[in-house]
Amino acid sequence: MQHPTTTEAAVAGWYATGRHDVVGEWDGSAWTRQARTGDPSGAVAPWRVRPFVFAARPWFWSLVVGLVLVAWAGFLGDGATTDWWKIVAAVGMLAILSAVILFFDRLLRFGELPRLGLIVGAGLVSGAVANLVAYAIEPVLEPALGVPFAADLWLSGPVEETSKLLLPLLLLVFARRTFGDPRAGVLMVLISGAAFGVWEGFGYVTSATGENGTVLAGLVRGVAEIPHPLWTAIAASLIWLAAHRAGRAVTLAGFVGWLIAVVLHSVHDGIGAARSSGTGNTIGQTAVPSIGDAIVFGALANILTIVTIVVALLILRYVARELVPPTAVVANPPRWRPCLKRWGVPRSARVAVAEKPAAPAQAGV
Repeated sequence: MQHPTTTEAAVAGWYATGRHDVVGEWDGSAWTRQARTGDPSGAVAPWRVRPFVFAARPWFWSLVVGLVLVAWAGFLGDGATTDWWKIVAAVGMLAILSAVILFFDRLLRFGELPRLGLIVGAGLVSGAVANLVAYAIEPVLEPALGVPFAADLWLSGPVEETSKLLLPLLLLVFARRTFGDPRAGVLMVLISGAAFGVWEGFGYVTSATGENGTVLAGLVRGVAEIPHPLWTAIAASLIWLAAHRAGRAVTLAGFVGWLIAVVLHSVHDGIGAARSSGTGNTIGQTAVPSIGDAIVFGALANILTIVTIVVALLILRYVARELVPPTAVVANPPRWRPCLKRWGVPRSARVAVAEKPAAPAQAGV
């Protein structure tokens, strides 16, 4: 057995998983969960820790530049008489959410996917649809039905996570041949969540009112939108992998993934709105006495979101590592290598896997 190159997608066969002397079966789109232990061909070189390698990654600088631009737009917008600063805010939000996609592209190798342009286009359309659906539902819950805004934010999880998944799930059901690859589903949903976050963040920054309101919005919204693609990607990782293995779109693992995304989203927004009152969205109407106060309030708000981001990344690493292709195993750190979990494998097949005798390695794979 040979290790695959990093320039071409891996064909179906047996490959090193990064776990000691363990090779797993890759069906061309995902790991089947079948594995052979004690196979010396599964050994990979020891991982060399490089603490500051992130500083050389495109995603890192895209994130840094984006956060600076959005914060700068907030300062420019405070008392501005023209709207040109809104362009700065838009570019900054695009850079921030693009950084999230670039981060996972390095780990999951989205460039190997066939019909990549179609997948990207579907993700962008999905983000637009998600915004339309969410913004059609959430304002109705507030003034129209008299639901307190604080309670509405606790409902943002089911509303917005379902909205971001709506079109991708329809494509999974009705166009599985094109959109059924697990990594295709994750990429599509990452783009959907990123597009949603760009639009939401841009809206909050550019519509902020009150003294130093845009300053506070610029400091907060750039960070606050990062979890959007992370939450939904947790759901997508489990939904698409389980669907691929089980042969049906609806699975218990997929439902658990959706539920995790909903809970994380609702807890973040609900805690952030603990002091909100009334039935109107007043997040963008905050007035603070000075620039210094805006910086302090912004830092405190960002602490909550950063904790949320860390939790989401840890959960996402646990589930999305199962989608890492053979071409990325050696280049990925050990905690971003597949463990061959059984998610989505039918119960009868699990018994068969345990009882099936080890198959000989495929030469040249």
